Amino acid sequence: MSRYQQQQQQGPPRHPQQQHRGGPTAAQVTTNCFEITRLPARTFYMYDAFKPDIPKSAWRKRAELVHHLRSRVTPEPFHPIFLYDGGAIGFAHPTAAQALGGFRSFPVRLRDNGVPAPDARNVTLIEFKRTAGSPITSTEINEVVIQGQDSPRRSSLVNFMQLVVRHSFNNMHANNGKAYFPQKPELIRATCSGLELRKGIFHSVRPAIGRMLIVVDTTVAAFWKSDQLITTVMAVVKTNDVRFVERLCKSDRDLNKLKRFLRGVFIREKKGGRIGPRRSIKGFHRDGAYYEFENDDGMSITIADHYRRVHSLILNYPKLPGVILREGDKLEIVPMETCTIEPDQLFKKVLPDEATRDMVSTATLRPQQKLDAITRAAGDYGAADGLFHAEMEVKNQPMRVNATVLNSAQNPDVARGQWNLLKQRFFKTTTTRDSKCHWAVLNMGASMLSGKDPVENLVIEFMDCANNLGLNLERPSAREVLDPAAGPVKMTEVWSLPHAPLSIRKHGIEAFKKMMNNRMFFIFCILDKEAADARATLKNWGDVQRGVLTQCVRVTKLNFRSKNAASQYFNNVALKVNARLGGENSRVVGPQTYRYLTEQNVPTMIVGADVSHPAPGIRKPSVTSLVYNHDQFATQYTAVTRLQDPRLEVITDLKDMMKDAMQDLMMNVARQPIKNIVFFRDGVSEGEYEKIREVEIGAINGNLSASTVLMFSHSCAEAIHELWTTIPNLANPEKATGKPPSKPKLSFIVVGKRHHTLMFPASQGSGVDDGKTGNCKAGVVVNSEITQPTIGDFYLLSHSAIIGTSRSSHYIILQDDVFNNQGTDALQELSFALCHNYAKATRSVSIPAPVYCPSTKLINLWAQTPILLAAETLSISLLVTSNLFAQATWARWRRQMRRSTSMRGRKNSETTTLTPGDR
Repeated sequence: MSRYQQQQQQGPPRHPQQQHRGGPTAAQVTTNCFEITRLPARTFYMYDAFKPDIPKSAWRKRAELVHHLRSRVTPEPFHPIFLYDGGAIGFAHPTAAQALGGFRSFPVRLRDNGVPAPDARNVTLIEFKRTAGSPITSTEINEVVIQGQDSPRRSSLVNFMQLVVRHSFNNMHANNGKAYFPQKPELIRATCSGLELRKGIFHSVRPAIGRMLIVVDTTVAAFWKSDQLITTVMAVVKTNDVRFVERLCKSDRDLNKLKRFLRGVFIREKKGGRIGPRRSIKGFHRDGAYYEFENDDGMSITIADHYRRVHSLILNYPKLPGVILREGDKLEIVPMETCTIEPDQLFKKVLPDEATRDMVSTATLRPQQKLDAITRAAGDYGAADGLFHAEMEVKNQPMRVNATVLNSAQNPDVARGQWNLLKQRFFKTTTTRDSKCHWAVLNMGASMLSGKDPVENLVIEFMDCANNLGLNLERPSAREVLDPAAGPVKMTEVWSLPHAPLSIRKHGIEAFKKMMNNRMFFIFCILDKEAADARATLKNWGDVQRGVLTQCVRVTKLNFRSKNAASQYFNNVALKVNARLGGENSRVVGPQTYRYLTEQNVPTMIVGADVSHPAPGIRKPSVTSLVYNHDQFATQYTAVTRLQDPRLEVITDLKDMMKDAMQDLMMNVARQPIKNIVFFRDGVSEGEYEKIREVEIGAINGNLSASTVLMFSHSCAEAIHELWTTIPNLANPEKATGKPPSKPKLSFIVVGKRHHTLMFPASQGSGVDDGKTGNCKAGVVVNSEITQPTIGDFYLLSHSAIIGTSRSSHYIILQDDVFNNQGTDALQELSFALCHNYAKATRSVSIPAPVYCPSTKLINLWAQTPILLAAETLSISLLVTSNLFAQATWARWRRQMRRSTSMRGRKNSETTTLTPGDR
């Protein structure tokens, strides 16, 4: 009988940390949703815009040209309002539609405030052609969007209302399409690298049951600061000395770094009293103003001499790198000191660390502050030009909606979604008093530790905390000081047999291997203050090359002000160590749904999956990760990862991933067929729901269409079918029934984190607030009034924010066979219970643990990617719970990324199986 089956018969013992009691209670919360009380009463006509000479992907350019046309060049035909956001369709007010007629074209050039001359260059011809479809009316919006009637124009109708709402604000302010950012000094904060942070307002039209809503939220975005290009470059390289920039940028490496950061930024050149057209930076040239070119007279001349003769301008810094504005055969370079960065440019690349910290602090608002800012912004709709001409009205007060508060714990120690480890013990450890865990200390931050023997004090404190929690540790078998730049060679020495405990050395290498395979050894690593590269090297060595468990702490966290602070910190570290060693920190018992899945004879597979993409401009593969429970109570998880083509959100290899996971769970853990699969999918946007439903759900169920199977050759079209027809225990009839075991039921839920719907306590002291931060308490659920009309969904606030405003997670139910589609209550309870199972925290987290784990694993993998891709051929082999090994070869990706060829449509069979403890 397996351990899984024994647990089912005995039933789980109750643990004082996390017990549920009673049923949910009713409540009310305030949201950031504002009801549209009157749909657009005006009829609007649809127009195809543009010829195909500007691609649809360049939507900003298209929107900018149309805005310039109707505001500067020829505004009369577009009066009083023409809605356009850079897409394929524009919407004209009846008066504008009469002026535009069935077809009309306009020449536009951004540098001209009127109609460009017939012989002018760089002119764009914009054509507007009325579509054959019927105009948009409030009746159609009501029937299709609110009442849910089928129509191919549903997305066009919602997009039309988005444009009505955003029209006035996007025309007046810098925007990213979904949010606008007023140019007010009190809303702008300067940060590093020539950037500034601007507070803005996000707003979006959302259909709900029986109504249309506008979701309003505060947001922050990074912009390029409008300044002299020299000033920005000095900020990027962190200097106040122009001469330092001259010296620094003489190397190709530094120039390429500067190019990657500033490429694509728009500038204008001022020379001879004239301001030139807007141009974009293509790169930098090390020769600067001493670069020689051939002028119109056929003479070779430097840029500095040309500016002195033609523009009567003597350059002050000719040695600074030149700004490349045109590449190719006719290279065009201008001096850096004549360039100014254009205002209102969004920063679209990865933020520097310092700017990221500033972004977080700028965006953090207490709940009441945030609600006040949102309400003030919604009050501006009454004077919005777009809403006025569309004859559309919006309430200026946020909606109050009914909510449910799920009870999270019976024990008073579990309050506000968190609990304390003091005077508690782990639910289960892999150690005993007679079989203690071995470990070693690797000190990579010795220069910042003070005292006679600071490491010894830390060792004693950590061992005391671990032993009090039930994690029995030996004295460390080795203590080594290591330079962070020493690399993996020295790390291997610390891990090797000569440094093993004496009891292990006596029995030789076999005993050492057994200790490692049983996860009875780890390395405790003290990292320096700035140790991102050192940590990536360490994790690559431990996770990828050697299969050694490592636990990192940062030296700046080890200067404790009191013994209580030290105990609290090392208790949290022990949480992670125990999970890595295969123990259970705590266990949820109840509510009813969770008990049904874990206590009855219904082996259930809890799955979480996510896809992580490289940052913009980085040519690396996307990484997919799938985790599944490796025990009955969903506290331990095993992870499987794959590589796939960049920017592809659908998991193309889900078939093999699910097949391996199900087979491992059934053969090595449950020892019987799975009855239920609850699949949580992260990272899916609204526009991808149907594709996920067709490809991934259809794949797991084995009912994909032939065309979809051809599109995604590695999909899961036959994952369950193959297992149930090829494994004898699943294909053969059972003695009790005479029939083969039934295939498992599937519930598939998308978990959305990057939405903007918020919940606030309706009033302080109402029983909904957490009594501390002003947020709603953990466990608040909204499943009506603001939810979607055509699909089952709910909002669950499962955590308690430490600072700022709590943000709920959005759960979209694409399929629910496990609970027979009987509402969302069962999935609410299960999701909230799983939010308490994240092993690294003593608090409920914002998303269920099986969704949190793949996200964490992907972050760790991306941190190691530069090291992994540096090798010509690298096999990743890590021990998992089932003692299986899998390999991943990165060489083909590395070779492919060296070539500038398309990576679309290729098969990819690389696989990595990762240890479940490292989560």
